[in-house]
Amino acid sequence: KLRIDGSVLDTLILTVYLANFAEFNLYEDEGNSESYRKDVCSFTKLTFQQNKDGNVLKIEPDGKTFPNQITERSYEIRIVASEKPIDVKRNGKSIVWSYDAKTGVVIFNTPKEQISSVQFEIL
Repeated sequence: KLRIDGSVLDTLILTVYLANFAEFNLYEDEGNSESYRKDVCSFTKLTFQQNKDGNVLKIEPDGKTFPNQITERSYEIRIVASEKPIDVKRNGKSIVWSYDAKTGVVIFNTPKEQISSVQFEIL
């Protein structure tokens, strides 16, 4: 899928600022027709929640499709935090991450893979 400027939307960079709870819906459609008026589009719900044990980021696509929609995506996720986490998990499994103490940012990436729901825990 191409944006108006011609770039492919198969890698998204998400910058998340700490909040008790935050929610965002990423809207995508074909981009070159009015088929969105007939609900030919998709939404990806992103939620971030602080818990006493850590923080949770959920990425939940709605499963709807539209013509020429990309089927694989990767993410670079930047959590603007005040402390270095103990661990970062993706769907319950530890992943590689980095922490920049100067800026207080946790950074982790996902491989390009089939678009599906995923949960990250920043502990």
